[in-house]
Amino acid sequence: MESLINLDAIYKETVQYLPKEERIEYCEHYIDRATKILANNGQHLDSDQKQKLQKMIDAARKEIYVIKNK
Repeated sequence: MESLINLDAIYKETVQYLPKEERIEYCEHYIDRATKILANNGQHLDSDQKQKLQKMIDAARKEIYVIKNK
């Protein structure tokens, strides 16, 4: 599974240096937004696009887990 740092330039360049709570909030928002995109626009996305969004959701969930367990 890829990390959010590898998938999201903003996270890599800025967010990863913020306090723990801010990073978790960013990841939660990231998950919510990607989930809504899949739910509301899934019929307009091809399988590669859907897979990429799911990969981003999984990476954000993993990042939250890592942050909480540090």
